[in-house]
Amino acid sequence: MRGKRSKIAGWLCIIVVVMCMCSSCEEDVSQEESVTKSDTVLILEDTSPVYNLILSDELFDYMKENDIEMLDLMNDYFNVIINEKIDENVIYIRNDLHEMNAEFNLVDVYDPSNKFSAIIKIAEYARLAAGIPDKNSSKTNGSQQSSNETEAVKTARETALAQMAAGAKNIAEKAASYTKSAVENDLLQKTIEIYGTSSDIMADDRVSPLKYKDYYVKYNNASGVSIVCGSLETASEALEFFVYEYIQTGHVEGDYFVIPTPKTELHEGEYLSGSIAGVSLKDFIIEYVESKEYYDSAEIADYLNKYFVKNFGLEMLAGTSPESAYGKRKIVIGKTNHQESLDFYQTDPAPDLMDYQIRQSRGNLYISGGSDWAIKYATDYMINEYFSEEKEVPKDFQKTGNIVGQNLFPKYEGSDVRIMSNNVWERTTNSDYWSKMGENCSYKARLPQLAKVYAMYRPDVLSLQEMSLYYINDLVASINQQCEVSQIKAKYRVADRHVEGLAARNYTPIVYNQNTLTLLDTGSHIFGYGQNRNTKSYTWACFEVKKTKQKFVIYSTHFWWKSDKIYPNSSTYRKRQMAEIGADWENLRKKYNCPCFVMGDMNCNSQSKEFKSLLNLGFLDCYSEASEFARNSSGRFICNIERFSYRVNNGTYIKNALDHIVVSNLKKNQILVYDYVTPNFFGKLSDHAPVYIDVKMKK
Repeated sequence: MRGKRSKIAGWLCIIVVVMCMCSSCEEDVSQEESVTKSDTVLILEDTSPVYNLILSDELFDYMKENDIEMLDLMNDYFNVIINEKIDENVIYIRNDLHEMNAEFNLVDVYDPSNKFSAIIKIAEYARLAAGIPDKNSSKTNGSQQSSNETEAVKTARETALAQMAAGAKNIAEKAASYTKSAVENDLLQKTIEIYGTSSDIMADDRVSPLKYKDYYVKYNNASGVSIVCGSLETASEALEFFVYEYIQTGHVEGDYFVIPTPKTELHEGEYLSGSIAGVSLKDFIIEYVESKEYYDSAEIADYLNKYFVKNFGLEMLAGTSPESAYGKRKIVIGKTNHQESLDFYQTDPAPDLMDYQIRQSRGNLYISGGSDWAIKYATDYMINEYFSEEKEVPKDFQKTGNIVGQNLFPKYEGSDVRIMSNNVWERTTNSDYWSKMGENCSYKARLPQLAKVYAMYRPDVLSLQEMSLYYINDLVASINQQCEVSQIKAKYRVADRHVEGLAARNYTPIVYNQNTLTLLDTGSHIFGYGQNRNTKSYTWACFEVKKTKQKFVIYSTHFWWKSDKIYPNSSTYRKRQMAEIGADWENLRKKYNCPCFVMGDMNCNSQSKEFKSLLNLGFLDCYSEASEFARNSSGRFICNIERFSYRVNNGTYIKNALDHIVVSNLKKNQILVYDYVTPNFFGKLSDHAPVYIDVKMKK
């Protein structure tokens, strides 16, 4: 059976064939760049990177928000082109090399709510497509057919297709009705007949032991193809195998439609035979306590439960009534009133944010951690080392550790540089409010925790705001200490060649990893208006990526913070500050001719007039440009001298975010990811979550 990546590639090939069969042969469509349509069948192969997929901007935004997986596939096999002037419901495919073009309506084959419906259409149209020769290329899907195909051959082919389409529909209908009970008690009803009869499959001694994740495919010349599945989850996998191995590779020979005859395939799944201290996992529930501080425990408990449901068909999450836990052992997530849990959380000194503990005691399993990151890591450890392997967790099992240095958040595949920005909240001393809560909001207390976050994400460039240079060296030293202890290959320093006399007043410094980047030049400027305590400024630096030799410029900035309602002309101040950066960049662009990123706390949302004035200077919003993922969040916590929060504020990027990253002079589809760093403990560190991008940075 092919690996996941191969499966995806195979599906995309089939999908493209379907798309083309839905194409219209009408007149040309007028658009910004004319797309010519023909009656060509477009067959996409892994070795054909010359295809352009032309989408409307509305459709692109919709898919990025609602089906990023499909967009990932498209990006793997096409040059995706956005054209704002075309019909939002129609997609165009072009191959400039062979002049093969097609259009299709996405609705014809793309139905997120009914995956089985899409499978049926793919199974039917893929074979229809294979029966039509390609007039513009020597390539065909299946065998090359004669242009004078006889009526008998055509009828035989259409009959076979109709039978398979009906069989595929039968698969979907029966698969949709599967339950765990039916799997265990009524094997005959699980048997799916593609065509012909398949009662002989019941005599196979490999069918009876089928479990939740198993499926079985058998071919017999007399009875046809039969599939037996263990569950609805497995039915999807079995259908994919059937379409990929049978339908996609069939062809016409003479008067017959022929499909290959692979060996009988039995795919064994995961059986829930694991245990904890001799007790089957089937006798456990997952318990957590919802609280202001440890709300993440609920999310991780749900994550673990979904793992058991998907892989074993076992619902383990505890209900709200005491009866649901009667007679059950517990997997306890996070901080609870169990003594074993308190033993971890009430130690002196308190556990570090990155500490975790896994402990089997008195029949239960306890997974604890100093933060949601640590708890999630410990949960994944149990999944990978014990649950997925169906091994027994020994009695009195205990494991403690620290996740510092673990590469939990690597750069997105294909990216070269990670660029991060963070307003760290300028607060040099503790407040009475925090002191009464037993907390400390001073720089001295917060900087080591900020350093742990930065070391975990390992940005190549870190742009800071409200960070006094009197404290920046302490922060950098703490980041480097984290890296050294955990043997992370990164060493940070401040881009510190500032304008003479300005360094002590610069609140927008830039920090970079000197193992990955070379600093070429840097400078700073304090705005002469829209100012409070000289914190509104910008720092710029030009770097060269050591690996790719690509240069780029960074601006770290912080704009005037009041609104027009509170302080008239505030938006005008921000516009002028943005214009100053634009003018400064114009000079640097002539010198370095490289991409430029402007980032920081801009104190306005992306729909404001002042932000749009920045875009009018030739910059693009990296949130909108991210081709792989963009988190739609406000990126803000409640954090001030009176209180702090554990949850990120509600709100969306467009309406509520104040922190932005914009780019100029960068090729399309080079921004891969736009995301925030929001662990549950960050509300104690700043009112702004770090925002970062992962970027392709090649010449």
